[in-house]
Amino acid sequence: MHKDAVIRAGDRYTAFANALSALLGTGPLDDIVVDYAGSKVPLPELASVDTKGPISLIADFDGAACDAIRHAVVGAGFQVRVSGGIIRVTAPQLNPREQIARIEEHAQQARAEVHHLYEHLTEQCRLLVADGTFTEDEERRTRSAVRHLTDATISNIDLAATRFKAMAQGDRRVPSDDADDWDLTGFAQTYDGYAAFDDDPVEVGRAVQHVRRLWDRTGLLSNDLTLLRTCLFLEVKADRGDGQPLSEQPFVRALVTRIRDVSGGAAPWSGP
Repeated sequence: MHKDAVIRAGDRYTAFANALSALLGTGPLDDIVVDYAGSKVPLPELASVDTKGPISLIADFDGAACDAIRHAVVGAGFQVRVSGGIIRVTAPQLNPREQIARIEEHAQQARAEVHHLYEHLTEQCRLLVADGTFTEDEERRTRSAVRHLTDATISNIDLAATRFKAMAQGDRRVPSDDADDWDLTGFAQTYDGYAAFDDDPVEVGRAVQHVRRLWDRTGLLSNDLTLLRTCLFLEVKADRGDGQPLSEQPFVRALVTRIRDVSGGAAPWSGP
């Protein structure tokens, strides 16, 4: 029964998170048709499309269809920016108040579904005691485990709702000093470090090297939020996961702390 509870609670949380991603993001782009090489071609046949999160990413398979895809996506009503051969797509956003209200509606529905799951499973426990399948001790242990699981799922729903509300307002919480790699990576990717320097890799490289050299010599970091977030963005981009974890890298930790101090704890969302 506990295994069933884990699966069903996980399914409800996943459905909730997917609904919020769809609310803030572009949704599926599969219906877009591209005029390419004299034919009308469905977008998925020309490119890899990633629609997870508020900004969708399109990478054409052979590099030749980028302009045609961009034209088709703009024609479908989306906003685009091309950087490094990747088309970054954002949807026209609703009023932040309306978005926040819809996020809370999804959260309330998800909480109610998890509460219903708990009630259903506890009723199953009572039935199992009644027919002799469970002892009263087994029933208490199982009900306690299910309560712990559903409470944790509701807590995760609350955290996700808070995070998505911040995105709707254009802000993202800066991770705490004890944040793990997942949190650090997620925050770093809310900022497009390439765009900050007009996609000029030489200028990006010079700026980041200057910041790193100064920090290596003095332990000091800039007050320039754009520069700090660019450095963090590139540090995460360069990480391959086969060395020291990001959360244990002193420079990464110093950047996050400085970003939090300079921004007041919340930074604008402008992901790649």
